[in-house]
Amino acid sequence: MNGTNEISRLVNDLAGHWTEPVLRILKAAGMPEISVDLEIETWRTLRSVLKRELHRQPLRSSTLVSFVSLMESVLRKATLLMWQAFGSRGASPEVEHDLGQAASDRVATTSERLLYTEITNYPKIGTALKPLSRTDYLPRLRSVAHA
Repeated sequence: MNGTNEISRLVNDLAGHWTEPVLRILKAAGMPEISVDLEIETWRTLRSVLKRELHRQPLRSSTLVSFVSLMESVLRKATLLMWQAFGSRGASPEVEHDLGQAASDRVATTSERLLYTEITNYPKIGTALKPLSRTDYLPRLRSVAHA
């Protein structure tokens, strides 16, 4: 299989792993109905956003992008796009914040980390991505403001 087909397969698979979490985020935010059509469109949106992010990475500065950062960015953007297209009400700043927070709270699965590792092996894309590190296995810590 050539490199382009393999990257497409890896992107499709990673988007597939992220579809259910995005649907859960949307449902928790008040999405009126989760249908098969919405699930398919969510996968397509994730795939599109992930492809854009991966192809943009080599064009960015010399700073490498971690898996957690990539996942958070893709989930946040795709979730917001899905909410704007199918949500019952507009994406207010509060809804945007809640969707973004839910995306950043997600911890990747072993399967997702393995797919990411395979993606980093491709020269055109992988050179802009950081290899997995300890922080990619742990949930992010957030500080809680006390009143």
